[in-house]
Amino acid sequence: MEATYTVTEINRVITRAIGRALPDSVWVSGEIRNLSRAASGHVYFSLVDAGAVGAAQLPVVLFSTDRQAVNRALVRVSAGRIEDGMQVRIRGVVSYQSGRGLVQLRMQWIDTEYTLGRLAADRRALLERLSADGLLDAQIQLELPVAPHRIGVVTSLRSAAHADFVDELRRSGFGFMVLESHAAVQGAGAADSIVAALAALRSHRPDLVAVIRGGGAQTDLAVFDSEPVARAVATAPFPVITGIGHEIDDTVTDRVAAHSTKTPTACAQLVVGMVRDFAERFAAADAGVRRAAERTGLRARARLDARAHRLRAVATARFAAHQMSLHRAATRLGRAPLVTLRHQASRVATARKAVAVVASGRIDTAAGNVATASSRLRLIAPRVVSEQRRRVATLETLTKVHDPDRILARGWSVTRTASGTLVRSPAEVAAGDRLVTTTAGGDVDSVVEGRQA
Repeated sequence: MEATYTVTEINRVITRAIGRALPDSVWVSGEIRNLSRAASGHVYFSLVDAGAVGAAQLPVVLFSTDRQAVNRALVRVSAGRIEDGMQVRIRGVVSYQSGRGLVQLRMQWIDTEYTLGRLAADRRALLERLSADGLLDAQIQLELPVAPHRIGVVTSLRSAAHADFVDELRRSGFGFMVLESHAAVQGAGAADSIVAALAALRSHRPDLVAVIRGGGAQTDLAVFDSEPVARAVATAPFPVITGIGHEIDDTVTDRVAAHSTKTPTACAQLVVGMVRDFAERFAAADAGVRRAAERTGLRARARLDARAHRLRAVATARFAAHQMSLHRAATRLGRAPLVTLRHQASRVATARKAVAVVASGRIDTAAGNVATASSRLRLIAPRVVSEQRRRVATLETLTKVHDPDRILARGWSVTRTASGTLVRSPAEVAAGDRLVTTTAGGDVDSVVEGRQA
């Protein structure tokens, strides 16, 4: 009869076999899956071969006593903490848990350089694939809006990064419309969450979208080095700007974005700066157009007035000269004796006729000159006026293009003090001040209750 083993005996055989085959601790590499953290401080996960379909799994336990040493090693190299999807090389003891019939690795240490090296290698490979597909510069081809108003934001809502970004926009005083799209920015499923958040904003037609996250270890930011997120950003139909991590952080998502900044706050400052620059340029252009229109109109009016004045002066002077000549002739005739007048009657008549002819000729000549000057004025004046009207119409068109009412119609607003002074910053008002906010639909009166710097 063949030997029959009890369950206990089989467990002892397996335990001894594992002990003989793997008497000491061993190094094992793979990808972390199904990680969970117990209230006791222990960490449980499975280790699988990366990229393999239907691959074998090795259960792993990291007891709280060993976890502290592992965490210190990770902190020293700014690698964060172990998470699902991480490629690791760990050392531990293989044992057989007879109570559960389970082969398990008790983790004791981690090779941090291996993990960081795999992250760097994966990053380089991804950048090469994106470059080959022409996606590294795809976002740069999209023109950043001059004055963005509808601002999409992809982040973990109500996180510190979200609060810093929105607060910076609010304190600017500009009436931004913020379109928020929540996404997990760390851990299992974060990549799919960010891709979905970007897709959700498409129907809202944002002027640009900010992808932001606060600082963290390299492994904490690993999702922004993932291929799904990088491709979603690179192929987005709207410009994407980023503010991920701290000053020293640089992710693949930063590389494919239209513009990258170092922090969420810096990202918001970029948006505010774009609008502030536009507002200043618009105000300067509007003032310049108005001044040019006024100067052109005044010069045209002055030229017309000068020509009319000269024409009136010439006609008046010539008429006065002829009138004076007639007066002098009449005076000379009045002084002559009566005898001389009789004797010279014929001569006076002749002289009178001559004077009349000369005066008439001169008057006719002066009238002709006046008529000629009037004709020239009638010919010149319409052209001058028409030319000035065309220039004024051009300036009016430019003014309409930069009409503040059109800017207001897009959702902007302008706030002034009761005296009409433009409010650019909360620092320019105090509690109790009366404010007037101009919108496309009209003015709104308000009183400052307080301000936040």
